[in-house]
Amino acid sequence: MIWDVVVPTPLGPFGIALDAAGRVLRAAFLPPGARPAQAAAAPAAARAAARAVAAYFEDPHDPGLAAVPLAAPASPFQARLRALLRALPPGRTVTYAEAARRLASAPRAVGAALRANPVPLFVPCHRVVAAGGLGGYAGAGPRLRRVKAALLAHEGVSVPEGA
Repeated sequence: MIWDVVVPTPLGPFGIALDAAGRVLRAAFLPPGARPAQAAAAPAAARAAARAVAAYFEDPHDPGLAAVPLAAPASPFQARLRALLRALPPGRTVTYAEAARRLASAPRAVGAALRANPVPLFVPCHRVVAAGGLGGYAGAGPRLRRVKAALLAHEGVSVPEGA
């Protein structure tokens, strides 16, 4: 896939690939080998999101990520989870169980909604951890768990790998 913008990160040999439509960001992923389209041709929303990502990696407390307009979530539950996570400041985490309690739901429903999050980092699903450790990330294996740990470390949070 050709992405609108791919922002280099200190997280390894890949960048954050951004896709926008109109005035909103609709996807942000960490695909290996992502190739950007011509930057000048990228929608303004993708360029603004790229600036916010760069600012986040300079200072995790930069408010830019939360200001990026996002495409509407797929369900009302995902909208409520998105609101909860976007209000969670860098350096703070919440467990799957606590997020579920706040949303009057179940931890598995929270995990499923997080796996379906098309805009990680902008909806900071990396800040949701297991009760006994790091937990999963994007429903994927060790590579993305290392990304989750690196993002949390960037924000000053150390979480054990367990669970």
